[in-house]
Amino acid sequence: MTKMTVLRNASGAVENIGAWEFVYIETPRLDEAGEPMRDEDGKPIMDRVVSNPMPDGLVKDEADIIEGPDGGLYEAGDPRLTPAEPAISDDDLAKALAARSGLTPEEAASLVKAMQRPSA
Repeated sequence: MTKMTVLRNASGAVENIGAWEFVYIETPRLDEAGEPMRDEDGKPIMDRVVSNPMPDGLVKDEADIIEGPDGGLYEAGDPRLTPAEPAISDDDLAKALAARSGLTPEEAASLVKAMQRPSA
């Protein structure tokens, strides 16, 4: 776990971990008629423009950050870091599998165990 700078929205949710990384593009400067302006040598005058402005209302804060199993960064306590419980228990899955497949209850239980699902 590492303490890092985060940017939060008005509801307190983390929108960005670390400093905002602006992306700049070069674009020709246009005159009133929409034509590219040129310097003394005839080359277009280029302006550096932010292509991903930081959203309004973000507030700088500090938070404990954890690297998740997918390599992404998450605030400590983020529910995405907690494995989801299976919707059906291993026993119930084995019973349903045996009832629908012709497997014996023992074969179905062995197959479910081999799936290495998180236990309910």
